[in-house]
Amino acid sequence: MRRREQRNTQGRTGRAAMVLAAENRTIGSGENKKSGGEDKIGGVPIMRVAHSGGMDGSRLTLSRCFMRSPGEVVGVVELFGGYVEIKSGGGLELQLEIKSAVRWLNVDFPLQKYYPNCPWSLYGTGCGLNIENWKKDGIVVSAESASVVTVSVLSEEDGYYNEGGAEFITGDLAGLTAPIRRSWDSSGNTKLELLMPLAALPSYGDQVKIYPGCDKSPATCENKFNNYLRNRAAPFVPLKETIV
Repeated sequence: MRRREQRNTQGRTGRAAMVLAAENRTIGSGENKKSGGEDKIGGVPIMRVAHSGGMDGSRLTLSRCFMRSPGEVVGVVELFGGYVEIKSGGGLELQLEIKSAVRWLNVDFPLQKYYPNCPWSLYGTGCGLNIENWKKDGIVVSAESASVVTVSVLSEEDGYYNEGGAEFITGDLAGLTAPIRRSWDSSGNTKLELLMPLAALPSYGDQVKIYPGCDKSPATCENKFNNYLRNRAAPFVPLKETIV
């Protein structure tokens, strides 16, 4: 797609014209035709194309065209090129903002960075663990407060469910998943301290599922989840705040 606007000027080089060319992979190529004084692209008014996203990702090139006579081109010099962003448009006016391709140099690099702890989200794609395989079924045994609940899940070592979650299946809290601050043994059951108080106290017998959390350290990944090969922690890389 090309839109040409020519201005003839007189000088030592003869006549010159300014040519505005826009290239967009989503719009068919060809000369832009005028019908009744209205610019169109592929038969669609240019304002409608802009509002429908037809210019998204467009590249605009500003060139200077030298001619011996009208229509007889002897050379073209590119002055500027960039990508189109629609700033505003309405009525008879369409404002475009053309940004140079060098703006892509502002992208953070490298894309993957190194941290003392693993950057993957637990049970996410990078982690690779299936959360359903780690959930334990139980019922509510007691609720000391809106933040402390005991469930009939066989107790693991203290802290096993820290940073995990408790998913209520039945009762007034059905559908709610509460993050766990810490966990410990309570006469063979598991007592949970929740990160945030519950909106209502759970009742005895309410079904619940709980699953463990992870502190993102290599040791936890290996010993608790047997998932060390997916761990991306770099504990020996100094923090950027470290001063030598």
